[in-house]
Amino acid sequence: MTKAYVSLPKNGWITVYDQMSDYEFKYTEIRKFSENLSANLSTVAFAFIAKVPILAASK
Repeated sequence: MTKAYVSLPKNGWITVYDQMSDYEFKYTEIRKFSENLSANLSTVAFAFIAKVPILAASK
């Protein structure tokens, strides 16, 4: 069973963070998670992965 964080509603959106997405960026797993969420809640689910570049410290 996967754990998830569910946010409070904000501007008509609820954000769900799957626990595994904190550790791994597997597109197939994120897609499966959003498909299951959409099917179980009978609503549209929008999934994406945001990668933030790590900047090297300047000397």
